[in-house]
Amino acid sequence: MRLPSFFLCLPALVFASCDGAEPPGCDDPCQCGQACIPQQPPRTVDAAPDWGPDGRIAYTHTPLEPDSLGFDQIWVLDPTTGEREAITSGRLPDWSPNGRHLAFVRDSRIWRIDLETREERQLTVEGDSGSPAWSSDGTRIAFSAGQSFTGSRDSVGVWTMDSNGEDYTYYVGDGASADWLPRENVLVFGPGLRDVSPYTELALLSLDDREITRLTDNEYDERYPAFSPEGTMIAWTALGEGLDNPANGVWTMRADGSQKQLLTPGAGAPGSTHRLVYPGHPSWSPDGARLVYSAYNADSYTASLWTVNADGSDPRPLTAPEDYPDWAAALEQNGPFRP
Repeated sequence: MRLPSFFLCLPALVFASCDGAEPPGCDDPCQCGQACIPQQPPRTVDAAPDWGPDGRIAYTHTPLEPDSLGFDQIWVLDPTTGEREAITSGRLPDWSPNGRHLAFVRDSRIWRIDLETREERQLTVEGDSGSPAWSSDGTRIAFSAGQSFTGSRDSVGVWTMDSNGEDYTYYVGDGASADWLPRENVLVFGPGLRDVSPYTELALLSLDDREITRLTDNEYDERYPAFSPEGTMIAWTALGEGLDNPANGVWTMRADGSQKQLLTPGAGAPGSTHRLVYPGHPSWSPDGARLVYSAYNADSYTASLWTVNADGSDPRPLTAPEDYPDWAAALEQNGPFRP
């Protein structure tokens, strides 16, 4: 596989004269008698993906170059063609069920954008809020809120509002992210249960009677839960202490908390030879066959999007940077992804 060339030509270092014409067989002007040194491609973090109903993936794209450091952007990727589109500034996108809108976070407030008209609407105004998640009927959005939003430590946690940013309702004083059980008035949320566990756990919350059902009981923190399209499975992120903790990665379980499975072992897993750490923030494909997630490169401090089958087989990179040979080799071996 021929990787793209990123070269910086140094005209002062000339081994042979060059009149501007390329010699026969030369497909790179930098090779025309000049010494060239590799120039790294732009370093970026691609994270927090959400797989939309039409098959496209929305995610947070953050350049790491000095002139754009920390400037979060919402991008949309078509995994079948590789085409990408910058949508707006912000992070943590979440698709509406009809695929027309994205809810997202900008400046610690929740916004909504119409992808057809590009009209934006701010949904939360006061205080910090984040992690929006649409209900399956599109009428409500779950989100997390901090003390500056609520004005009281007693109401920090999971809230819901209607899709126009009205009718706020507080539910539970825990949880940084939540997801809706399809066609039901139930949320899975986490990290939670800090009052009964030294680690953060996942739990179900019935919005009708506010009953909480614990799902996990592990010696590591768990967050970013996501229901499968049929509501029978839950994917989530586990974070143990240290980069090389073997528990780090994307897990799945049945919606009742049974049959837990680690899908994406991190760098600390037995037999692991890669340097991918903290695989996480999973989202299901519309048919439930695959998941998309983000993974960080411990050497380059970049992050890219990956997909994997629901049984943990066939992991493939979607937005792998060319300067990481293992990811490039995976692309060459597996070919383009077809959902």
